[in-house]
Amino acid sequence: MLLRAFGLLGLVEALVEMTAFIAAMLAIGWRPGAAFPTGSQFLAASGAAFSAVVIGQMANAFACRSATRWPGALGWPTNRYLAYAVAVELGLLLAFLYSGPLAKILGHAPPNPAGAAVAALAFPAVLVADLLYKSMRRIGPT
Repeated sequence: MLLRAFGLLGLVEALVEMTAFIAAMLAIGWRPGAAFPTGSQFLAASGAAFSAVVIGQMANAFACRSATRWPGALGWPTNRYLAYAVAVELGLLLAFLYSGPLAKILGHAPPNPAGAAVAALAFPAVLVADLLYKSMRRIGPT
């Protein structure tokens, strides 16, 4: 379980996180090799990366409910405490990004549309990686 959670799903989250950061930076005109902007533009890219991590962890919580079954096969709302926890996590993410004092302490700002779009892909990316892993284990050597 630890190998899957950290070695695979964590790696997928990290890739989406960095992609969200770069997408947010590219959307404001930054190009590789140029100096990073400062101020609100950099904070928005940081917010996109942070959002990707949090969204990826939401998916990870669902993925790790079973070592062998796809979360959809278990039923998404069957563990209501997990559903509540994910809802609270989403609420906290929004508070951390959109509440001025909290966002300032954390060094974030709401992501721009490009960064937010890529960050949102963390949820399906983690679930697809989990599905592929579980599928490969079923057809691989036992």
